[in-house]
Amino acid sequence: MKVIGVRRSSIVIRRRVAAVSIAPAARVWLRHTTGVRVLHIFDRACNLVNAAGEIVSLVSPELREGPFTIVIPLEMPFSRFIDVDSRIAVHRATLDVGDLRIATSTAREWNPRPRWEDTRQALSLDLVDGLLEWLCTRAPSDSLAHALFKGPGSRRTGVQSSVIEVARRPIAALQAGIARGDPALCRSGARGLAGLGAGLTPAGDDFLLGAMVAIWSACPSSEAAALAESIASASAPFTTSLSAAWLQAAARGEVAAPWHDLISSIARGDRDGVLSAAERILNTGHTSGADALAGFVVGLGAALPLVE
Repeated sequence: MKVIGVRRSSIVIRRRVAAVSIAPAARVWLRHTTGVRVLHIFDRACNLVNAAGEIVSLVSPELREGPFTIVIPLEMPFSRFIDVDSRIAVHRATLDVGDLRIATSTAREWNPRPRWEDTRQALSLDLVDGLLEWLCTRAPSDSLAHALFKGPGSRRTGVQSSVIEVARRPIAALQAGIARGDPALCRSGARGLAGLGAGLTPAGDDFLLGAMVAIWSACPSSEAAALAESIASASAPFTTSLSAAWLQAAARGEVAAPWHDLISSIARGDRDGVLSAAERILNTGHTSGADALAGFVVGLGAALPLVE
């Protein structure tokens, strides 16, 4: 008897998972996005970008919340379910990515803006000095932070001497811009640091992000918004799409969860909490956290005379 072959169904059976938290920007992205593709895929994170160049990050809980994240309790690496060619379908509250179906309707909405106003009365030069001393001992030897704070001898480390020499002048302009409340000087400094270094978030951009955190922490809201926007608008067009997303979020006063820990510890006057939070930021990437903390320390040092 002749056996007639039966074509198997083309229906894809996806792994269903419910997101535990979602940033407001990610919720808006789901409602209005088109033309989505996978931008980056890692074991604990996946970045998606739409036709407008807007990014959403799918992250595992240990990476915690960010200004454009959806946190998903997935016990296996994202790379088991998604690759760079995965097909994506976006609905209002559901996202199909590769072999995952992600539901967001029950996800807790996470506010990416810390209570900036709580830090302004708690800031001090002693805090800046303590963070600087701590960062000098903890920054990786191939970070911009190490090169900045360890002096000329740091050129023998993994940081290219050309990077640190290029960075010094725009950092000085950025410091002056923050100290004077001058958006034009901030733009000049930001343009010189944008895209400086290697990686998905180059060292110069990480430094700028930390400086914007310092601005929001120390300056009145209206001034902080103007200075931070000047930095982001000058730098975002000249760096990677992922780094630009982080800079644009910081311009709105939106930062990742470890920065919230730092801000709340400063507001409470909890020095041990400040260092614990700084340690968590330091562990972001290989040098990204260190370079962002360097920008934070330098930015606070420039801004504090305005508030003391």
